[in-house]
Amino acid sequence: MSVVAIPTYLSRVTHLMGGAVMLVVILAPKIFEGDMKLKMGSKGVAGLGVLIVATGIYNAIMLQPKKMGEKAGTWRKLIYGGKLALAALCTPLSDKIFGEHATNVKIASMAASVLIGSYCRYYREAAVREEEQKNSQR
Repeated sequence: MSVVAIPTYLSRVTHLMGGAVMLVVILAPKIFEGDMKLKMGSKGVAGLGVLIVATGIYNAIMLQPKKMGEKAGTWRKLIYGGKLALAALCTPLSDKIFGEHATNVKIASMAASVLIGSYCRYYREAAVREEEQKNSQR
């Protein structure tokens, strides 16, 4: 691993681990019974959300979307739009807006985020391949 790749690798690991912890935090009320106290509190959840969004944006920049050519705009909209929506749901405000349905909305949002993120990876890889083929034919 080169020196340049280490920060990117650590950012990706942090991003994925943060997402895994957030998923557990969101799913816990649906999985476990009784009065559970979340040790990290709402500020901790919001902080984790900020960490996930920050590492996600860093990762997106490091992927160099300019290599995708014309398709970079769509990819950016999906990636950054999804990150902003997810960040909004990680704030305590979302609990006030959605009330008793907040947990269900967060679960659906996390699922949508995973689906969109997975789609974006393959979209980016296909767009980069297409762009490389165009450039090799010139």
